[in-house]
Amino acid sequence: MTIIINKIITNNNNNYNNNNNSNNDNYDDKIGHLREEVDQVTQIMRNSCEKVLERESLINNIESQSNDLNTDSLTFYRSSRKLKNKLWWKNFKFWLLIGSILIIIILIIVFSVKK
Repeated sequence: MTIIINKIITNNNNNYNNNNNSNNDNYDDKIGHLREEVDQVTQIMRNSCEKVLERESLINNIESQSNDLNTDSLTFYRSSRKLKNKLWWKNFKFWLLIGSILIIIILIIVFSVKK
């Protein structure tokens, strides 16, 4: 009977050791798989951070160009207003001169007819 019990105990020990080794292998496989996933996620996060930094640089560049364009447009607006006023006064002086000449001609005609 002790021989049978010894065989059962030996058999159970072997089964336990095999299962334990098998569980350790599965555990190591799971850890390896998890490490691979963590490495992949880390790489994805690094790529995302690099893209964010690139976008930030592009946004800063566009913002700078936008500010320059705004300044240029304000300068253009002011110079065009000055030119408009200058041309309006030139046109006003021209018509004032034409009107004065017509009045003088009319006065000359009126005074020459009266004599």
